[in-house]
Amino acid sequence: MAQYIFPDANTQDVCLIQDTTGNVNLVLNGNLASGGHVSFIENGYSRQLSFSAAGNLSSAVFTIYGIQNGVAIIETINGPNANTVYSVNIYDVVTNITSSIAVTGISIGTGHSGFFQLLMPTISGISNLNYNFTLGSTFGTNVIGTTVYGTLGNIVNTGHTFSDIITNNVGTLYTIKASGNETFYMYPDNSTLVTSILIKLTGSTSTIGNSMTLTFLQLI
Repeated sequence: MAQYIFPDANTQDVCLIQDTTGNVNLVLNGNLASGGHVSFIENGYSRQLSFSAAGNLSSAVFTIYGIQNGVAIIETINGPNANTVYSVNIYDVVTNITSSIAVTGISIGTGHSGFFQLLMPTISGISNLNYNFTLGSTFGTNVIGTTVYGTLGNIVNTGHTFSDIITNNVGTLYTIKASGNETFYMYPDNSTLVTSILIKLTGSTSTIGNSMTLTFLQLI
């Protein structure tokens, strides 16, 4: 059995609060940083980024360099103005972040949306499929929305991000579970064959303090 947790967001998971002296690289020294980069996928998920500051940094342009599903991503985002702003893209790994000007008191963390690690069941020759999974959240809280997709095709390192595959229906992706905010979900169908299961997490500022747990069981 494998278990993955999409944790509640933290504004310093990528970069601790720091100042820069000009157009330079930020130091990736946050809670999840290791070896000069941040790998969300090593923790079982992919995630968007948050940029937070107490002051007005809206004139600064930050450039994010990262990877999702083998695709190199470069994204620019204007800085926050005494608030938190979020990246559009979702990342497996963040390799570098730069600022266009000197900034004071910037921290970079995790956003409210992302993906769980792709599930790729080992298919046996038995008549009933030998795997199942559940999604669970804390009861009585604002629940992160989930959408579950399945495919018989290979969607790993195809030259498309998972977001691109969903938006443009690249390949044979189809919806297993429509978007919803259930506190508990169990995969209901052990007779439909899929080789990959993609779980999209769609949160908001109201779900930022919540987490989601994926439990996957396979009998070999």
